[in-house]
Amino acid sequence: MQLNIAIFDDNERILQSMRLLLEGFTTYKVTGIFNDATNIIAKLKLSKPDVILMDIDMSGISGIDAVKEIRQFLPECIIIMQTIHDDEQKIFDSLKAGAHGYLTKDTKPTDLIKAIEEAVAGGSPMTPGIARKVISHFQQQPLSDNDFNLSEREKQILQLLGNGRSYKMVASDLNIAYETVHSHAKRIYQKLRVSSLAEALGLAFRKNIIQ
Repeated sequence: MQLNIAIFDDNERILQSMRLLLEGFTTYKVTGIFNDATNIIAKLKLSKPDVILMDIDMSGISGIDAVKEIRQFLPECIIIMQTIHDDEQKIFDSLKAGAHGYLTKDTKPTDLIKAIEEAVAGGSPMTPGIARKVISHFQQQPLSDNDFNLSEREKQILQLLGNGRSYKMVASDLNIAYETVHSHAKRIYQKLRVSSLAEALGLAFRKNIIQ
């Protein structure tokens, strides 16, 4: 099955290089390349993406604001942010908006492909430096006595995800359907009051819900 991919970036060279890279794989079909996020709903209707590679800094509408709009129109679409910055505030603003991953633009082409595969499989890909910032941020937050009321199964799934397993791998490990893992993950997000796997894992590690 081919995945439709839309690319947003205000650098034409980057747009074309990513298009050429992705079109070298039969599993991907680039259905849209855009140098800004204005009228983004119309662009989404045109490209019908399963995955979006989103530049965080563009003229007009920022990548972060674009993600918020995308979440309203295509809630199941996978969004990976790309940027030259590793600014902590922008990282968290992106994740809170609903992005599934966050990569710097110096990410190697092979690592970009792996990141797309990881996100499609249910993961939350990040450049190593970005991941360290995320973990450090959550470690520095004050602890509270909140009871998130996670079930043992939800904790088990969260632990496996924290060990680096994808949704598909967790389904195989526990001998349950992928859709069941996805449903558990949604409930975990709701109980932890987070909007991304990165936030869920950071909070779970900080609260000692998982090790």
